[in-house]
Amino acid sequence: MLNSPFMIARAKALGARLQSEEKDDPARIARAYNLLYGRPPTKEETEIGLTFLAEKGGKIPRFQQYAQVLLSAHEFIQVR
Repeated sequence: MLNSPFMIARAKALGARLQSEEKDDPARIARAYNLLYGRPPTKEETEIGLTFLAEKGGKIPRFQQYAQVLLSAHEFIQVR
């Protein structure tokens, strides 16, 4: 899932959508969880996301990387 060209494209689109729809990272994280998992993030999930997004470096935009991880999570893949 992490290296699939399809999932990379979806992560790029999701990252762009979140950045255009929400004004700051906490709101973007909350929106991502609502879109993907149908629930708000826990306090710990928000803190982990903010820590990840604050890190510098890499060739791929941080929010695209974050979106790719959320799309590859077991919770997203498993049908309930």
